[in-house]
Amino acid sequence: MTSPQELILKLQNLLTNASGADLQQFLAGLEQPGPAPAGDDLTPDGRIKVAMPSKNGTTTPQWCERVAIALQRANAPIYNLAGSPVYITDDGKTVYLNPNNFISAAEKYICPCAFRSKDDSTLVYQPMKEPLAKLTLSSMEFLTAIPELIKIHDQITPAMLPNGSYHLNQRGYDP
Repeated sequence: MTSPQELILKLQNLLTNASGADLQQFLAGLEQPGPAPAGDDLTPDGRIKVAMPSKNGTTTPQWCERVAIALQRANAPIYNLAGSPVYITDDGKTVYLNPNNFISAAEKYICPCAFRSKDDSTLVYQPMKEPLAKLTLSSMEFLTAIPELIKIHDQITPAMLPNGSYHLNQRGYDP
C-alpha cells in the first residue's frame, strides 16, 4: 500500500515532469486491487462466487479472507466496529452480525460455492451453514480484512467534505 507521503511525492514529481506517459504510469500505480477470490466468476445475478473450505485445497483461513475481499469488491456495507462485525442497513442503522444474520447479509453479495466433486473444479452454489458463518465472523482473517468503522454518530454532526464544503452527518452511519 502506498503511503500518503509517497503519493504526494509522486504527484509532485508528476507535475514537475508532466507528460502523458508519466500520467498514465502514475494512475496505474494508484490502482491496487486486493487478491482475487477463488472462483472469481460471477453468478447470473452478479454475486461473486467464493469457494468454501474443502478437500480440493481451500482452507478455512483462505475462505474467511476471500469472503472479506469479495464483500469489499461488492461494496457490501459490512465493517469491523471495535472487533465486532457489523452491517449497515439501507436506512443507516447498525446491526451487529451473528451467524444467522451474517448468512443472509453476506449472501446478498457473494455466492458460497463448493466444488462439484473432488476431481471437478466446477463451483456450484452451496448454502453457508451456521457453524461456518460463526467461524468466519470470529476469524482474524475476516476481521482484519474488512474495513474498520471508527465511529457511529449519536447525533447530527457537521463534516467538511474534500471539496471544502460542509455536510451534516445524520445520526448513525454516514459514509
